Amino acid sequence: MLSILLGSQLMSAVHFSAQPLTGDRKAYEHSSTQPQRDRPPQSVYTRRYEEPANQPYLRSGSTGLDALFALTMTEIQENSVATIRDGAFQNGQPLPCACFETGELWHYVWTRDSAYAIDLGLGWLDPLRSRETLLFKLSKARQDSRFGSGVEIVQDTGSGGSWPISTDRVVWGLGADRLLPLLPALAQESFRAQAYEALKNTVETDRLVIFDREHGLYRGEQSFLDWREQTYPSWTREDVKAIGQSFALSTNVLHLQALRQASRYAAVWGETDRQERYQAWAEALASTIRNFFWIPEKGLLASMSSASDAAFPLAKFDLLGQSLAVLAGLLSPEEGRRIFSQYPLHKAGPPVIYPQLPATAIYHNRAVWPFVTAYAIKAAARVGHAPFVSESMQSLWNGAALNLSHMENLEFLSGLPYVADGTNSGPVVNSRRQLWSVAAFVSMIIDTMFGLEATADDLHIHPFLTQKIAEQWMPEGRITLHDLSWRGKRLQITMQWPKTTGSQDGFFRVRRLLFNGQEISGFSINFSQLNADNQVQIDLAADAERWPLTVHQPKVGLGPALSPDEYKKVFAPMEPRLKWVDPSTIGIDRREMNATQWDLYRNGRLLTTNIREDTWRVPGEGCYLSIQTYLDGALSSHPSPELCQLGWNREFWVPEDLVSLDGASQRSDHGRIHFNDWGRPDQVLQIADVRVPDDGHYRVEVAFANAFGPINTGITAAVKWVEAIDIKTGDTQGTAVFMPHQINWDTWSWSSSARLNLKSDRSYRLRLADARNMSYFAHFERYTAGPGGVNGVVNRANISGMRLRRAD
Repeated sequence: MLSILLGSQLMSAVHFSAQPLTGDRKAYEHSSTQPQRDRPPQSVYTRRYEEPANQPYLRSGSTGLDALFALTMTEIQENSVATIRDGAFQNGQPLPCACFETGELWHYVWTRDSAYAIDLGLGWLDPLRSRETLLFKLSKARQDSRFGSGVEIVQDTGSGGSWPISTDRVVWGLGADRLLPLLPALAQESFRAQAYEALKNTVETDRLVIFDREHGLYRGEQSFLDWREQTYPSWTREDVKAIGQSFALSTNVLHLQALRQASRYAAVWGETDRQERYQAWAEALASTIRNFFWIPEKGLLASMSSASDAAFPLAKFDLLGQSLAVLAGLLSPEEGRRIFSQYPLHKAGPPVIYPQLPATAIYHNRAVWPFVTAYAIKAAARVGHAPFVSESMQSLWNGAALNLSHMENLEFLSGLPYVADGTNSGPVVNSRRQLWSVAAFVSMIIDTMFGLEATADDLHIHPFLTQKIAEQWMPEGRITLHDLSWRGKRLQITMQWPKTTGSQDGFFRVRRLLFNGQEISGFSINFSQLNADNQVQIDLAADAERWPLTVHQPKVGLGPALSPDEYKKVFAPMEPRLKWVDPSTIGIDRREMNATQWDLYRNGRLLTTNIREDTWRVPGEGCYLSIQTYLDGALSSHPSPELCQLGWNREFWVPEDLVSLDGASQRSDHGRIHFNDWGRPDQVLQIADVRVPDDGHYRVEVAFANAFGPINTGITAAVKWVEAIDIKTGDTQGTAVFMPHQINWDTWSWSSSARLNLKSDRSYRLRLADARNMSYFAHFERYTAGPGGVNGVVNRANISGMRLRRAD
């Protein structure tokens, strides 16, 4: 019997037993008393499973570890399907696809879930199914546009109508790059060609639409953290434009990796110009990510920015973004170790965001997600933070052992799959055998413990086994991974190590590496050296070099109720609201029970700090926002919505100033005169003659309404192209604007802003024309949950005017 302690309470007990099968494989009986939302209370839950004949298995001297690895292999098979389905596609009817489905509750293939899972190691276990899963998320355009009609990576349905509010589709490249050397040799060239075609088309389009040249970053939502109320300000519930205009750490790192990957693939195909262009873009982006998001006083990278014209990083942090940045080499080893010493790690594991949002249900908020933990383990191992690796690996063990499955997520203090907390109860959704959670356990064993990485024709071996995990999990000092296949060659890999002493955790190092009985130098084996069956032996020794590292474990209870002092260690203050008291005075509604002070920003730049009064005099025109912190704490709120008094600006309305060049229909319903259902590919709107008072930077925005889909999903965020044409010279500046879904057709708003450089002695013609959204792609011909799918492309909105405003 194995008892697992979380905090100071005995939460559950787990029991494993094993029985021999034919050959060397075993069957396991696995029971737990973990409370479950959908099962009777105070019961023992039992699951029986076998080591699948076609997958690797472990022998570690620990029945529990061997059983959990067998559970992982079993759930990979359960997620291996011949058809997929989702209620939003083909009315829920099955689609043929020899793919990995996403989990017990999720029977479809999503770009980010699949790519992260394959990057975490599923490619080792079924490379051909991994390939088909990735290829399902590539698509040609079904209708041509200014961006062409070539194959690109699909952004799934998402906030405000998907791309370009949700912009992490380039995560596909992580899975493709990890999979490529695992594919059979005959399949590699064709897959590389497919991957390169999709990547180059995707990065070129994204460069035109979501790359912001002023800041040098890509705009859009955080990767994976895509339920806006869970991680963004509460006011984005009905206004997602701010999400699309902001910058996210994780998404920018994914764009960086995609550019690096596209550059490498261009070199393979001899496309020198593209290779050099993508490499230059990547080098500039890497520097900008580091300089923009790193907050030295926190020792962490900000997860996101404000949505102001001059964006600034917010003191909001997420574990996936930190980990991806470390793995991308954006920080020094010392800085990486600082991150994993600073980021909070509770008994249940590291939460995916920090701090938690108040008055918000449990899902991304207040949750541990195993796949994110796996990336953190890889990153912490890379920079040598053994204590974080050990605690996080124990988190993955606990989650699988207690729940008899690899759960989607777990509450961050208790480790439970469901915690009752009134309207904030959750996790709101929690699937068993969640694909990337299954992959997390694969990664822990293959990536971290054995340290296996295939690149081109070489298998690199760099184990990251901590002494604490070795002592607690494998007291016999030995573990063997049997029947791992690499391109049809079978590997049996054994690690062994001496007993260690001392209280300081650390990593073992490789003392000797034997390949088929012969000691080899270095840590790589070339594919050409492999026989049909191969024996690898890794002899480890205790590493003499250890850093006195610790993890940050806030002293809080298991919850959900916390004392005021505990609460302020993990929950951020509410984001405030600003109001005009008079034209030169701003007042604050703190919306917070605890005592706070607030900072005030003007046009994205800090105006004053640590205000304790409820009003503050301001210089006048400008866009203001505030952030508040506890008086006796370090945690910050999200920013308030901006409160603006614009300087020079000019508005152009239908029908006097903004005209249609093709006789678009006008309506006067929904509260104003507008071009109705406007934006078919050949339609153009124009303002004939525009002048500005001074040379400088200006921003143009479109007054729109778009209710073609709900605000939380869909594929019909309207994306249009704005051009400013110098009437005398014909010089043209062009850029994209987006108009996301809103609550209803009576809701009018300004689009995202396009930055223009204009001169006072010139006259300009402004034009609004078509660009492209996700509904243009053939992948969505099967979409039946709203417009833009089976009935054809929809990239339209109601348009009532345009606005030009001074941005300097």
